[in-house]
Amino acid sequence: MDDTKIVEKIMRTLSDQYTYIVVAIEESKDITTMTVDELQSSLNTHAHKLNRKNKTEEDQVLKVEDRFGGRGRFSYRGRGGGRGRQSYNKSTIECFKCHKMGHFQYECPNWKEAHFTAFEDEDDLLLMASVNHARSERQDMWFIDSGCSNHMCNDGKMFTALDRSFNHSVKLGNNSRLNVARKGVVKLMLKGISYAIGEVYYVPDLKNNLLSVGQLQEKGLSVTFKNGKCNIQHPRRGEIVEADMSLNRMFVVFSEEECNDRQQEECLQTTSNETFKLWHERFGHLSTKGMHTL
Repeated sequence: MDDTKIVEKIMRTLSDQYTYIVVAIEESKDITTMTVDELQSSLNTHAHKLNRKNKTEEDQVLKVEDRFGGRGRFSYRGRGGGRGRQSYNKSTIECFKCHKMGHFQYECPNWKEAHFTAFEDEDDLLLMASVNHARSERQDMWFIDSGCSNHMCNDGKMFTALDRSFNHSVKLGNNSRLNVARKGVVKLMLKGISYAIGEVYYVPDLKNNLLSVGQLQEKGLSVTFKNGKCNIQHPRRGEIVEADMSLNRMFVVFSEEECNDRQQEECLQTTSNETFKLWHERFGHLSTKGMHTL
């Protein structure tokens, strides 16, 4: 068995106390070229650092407890420490994530760069993607978001109707919140046809407008991602819009600003035909004359 397989097997079978060490080795070393001797040396080195850190941590806790009686609010919660809130000097602590001094790995800012939120039962989910795109500030740009629980818009002028009694908030990955001022209806012009999108949150501080994949599917639309494209289909009308994947792997829909007279007529005609067909089916395929009488 070659060294690579042995190294991988050893790292998989290490106990939980070596988790941080394994992560540090994987990020700083090339596992595919590492020998067993090199792995042993790295484990010994990181274990020594970890033991030294734990010893320093315990010594600092004992000093603080001795000063404040072991039960005051100033003691640090270390291994066996008190229940206090004041932290001790971390200048000697090395982070196993970024290898900088002054904080633990679980406190590392590199872990805290939240690009999406964790799900909580009572909180709406908001995907905050980092978008470096010259057109991302356009108000007619909408991101198709599979991680967002609700449609969201940052421009109150785009709403044709607003429920002013509605007040809510959405939670971000860093536990901060954005206020949802209202909810209402937004009209999007796609391929010359006007679509009314209901239950849209008005979030003034939101950077980009978001279309929730889950909410679209709840309305009976089919949303598929394939070959670098996102396709949204209506069960009867067919394709509503198709979005290409951008350079930063996002799917963007651009709403046309307004209809011309011909397009507006087509919009109204489409809506009228759909409504007529719906009620025609509801009345058991009643004749056209009977429908007009009703």
